[in-house]
Amino acid sequence: LGHDVIGTIRSQRVELFPLVGVDLLDMSRTMETIAELESFETVVFAAGGGDLASCEREPEVSKFVNVTSAVSLCEHFLKTSCSQFVYLSSDRVFSGDRSFVSADGQRDPKSELGRQKSEAEITLLSMSPKTRVVRLAKVLMPTNSLVESWIASLRRGKQIEAVTDIAVSPISLANASQAVLEVIHGEYPQITQLSATDEVSYFEIALEVAKFLEQDKSLVVPRTAKQLGEVAVQHASFQSTNFRSITSVTSIETVRQYLSNRIES
Repeated sequence: LGHDVIGTIRSQRVELFPLVGVDLLDMSRTMETIAELESFETVVFAAGGGDLASCEREPEVSKFVNVTSAVSLCEHFLKTSCSQFVYLSSDRVFSGDRSFVSADGQRDPKSELGRQKSEAEITLLSMSPKTRVVRLAKVLMPTNSLVESWIASLRRGKQIEAVTDIAVSPISLANASQAVLEVIHGEYPQITQLSATDEVSYFEIALEVAKFLEQDKSLVVPRTAKQLGEVAVQHASFQSTNFRSITSVTSIETVRQYLSNRIES
């Protein structure tokens, strides 16, 4: 799109430009690093201070990344020539009691991660009209650790366990990235959202993985969230923003595309 892009990575030993080593737990050094760089037109805060479990285990550490560092960086960049500060958020800001929640729906987080994301959203949006929040449902990254473990086990003919009562509404990394690009370059509300057109359980995803690998579906063992030490989530979908260049697809279509890219590449 004709723009120079600089990315950040937690490791301080970076050999590939344009990646810059930034550890958000060391804000003094982070600010020194940023000060050495040129000004930015847009900043996308995509860092995550841990998954659901780690946020519950270490709430203070995860909150520092998810909330404190985001607010501090936003304050810094708003004082410069930065025209937009984009914060990536999560479906966890909602309770999970309703499907297809609108962007202006009432926040009601039930997890530590959700509470942190909700606090960050509220604070950042109140700071300036230059701030943007992009809520993304579960993004299937190119190397999703859970799916990868399922693939490895199923290929060896081993059983896998999958939760039946935690809903997800997965999207591809490509669509997540495109949504952020559209927010940066287009005219959109301060809060935008993207999820699949429906919801599925992790058990249904696991069955699809087994089917794709041509393995017996009996290898997929259903488990409740409680059995695996998790918390059940009934819903995870958004009323998605009408992004111009994104064609919304179902959860299973997203999973199939992930598997095709992963296994056939």
